[in-house]
Amino acid sequence: EGAPFGDWVGAEREASPPPAEAEEAKGVELSPRVVRLLALGEGAAPAAPAAVEALERFGARVEPVVAGAPLLRVSFPVRDAREWTDLADRLRAVAANVAWLDLSRTGVGDDVVERLPELPRLVHLDLRGTTVSDRGAAALERFERIEELNLFGARVTDAGLARIGRMESLRVVRVGETECTEEGVRALREARPGVRVVGDPFKTDR
Repeated sequence: EGAPFGDWVGAEREASPPPAEAEEAKGVELSPRVVRLLALGEGAAPAAPAAVEALERFGARVEPVVAGAPLLRVSFPVRDAREWTDLADRLRAVAANVAWLDLSRTGVGDDVVERLPELPRLVHLDLRGTTVSDRGAAALERFERIEELNLFGARVTDAGLARIGRMESLRVVRVGETECTEEGVRALREARPGVRVVGDPFKTDR
């Protein structure tokens, strides 16, 4: 079994790691992470420039996950009160390319998550500081490749965590400052010993 695409370490409030940087192909052996990303991108055509520009006009930062593959990281560095109902349509045009989606601290909730289009190459989803609850967690089951899921500060409970535990591709999940309990985290670890559960399994006032 290969290593995850990235490894979240350090303080709970740290941002997710940056996309993989491609090593120089000449004389340097590619890391397993980059090799897997290159394999993930096989068969995907580059995203249409017009579709990328539409996302950027919507406020997204769109950048390659790794050089040499048509995979994209989509994030929203400006957290404002935008209308998120159009997000699904903007993402649909680049759905085959999105491997990394960062919606942290955007204020999105269950409605937005439920409306997300099929993203067949999505391996990393960051929902830190959102209002996503068990309803939104249940909607994530349809994403068959998610390996890393950041729920720090979301409104997920043990019920949502159990639904997330059904995601066969999952390797890492952050649950700090959620509504999950120690019992819920323990149940997930017992059911899925290969999943790394990170964070204090209770909500604090920090």
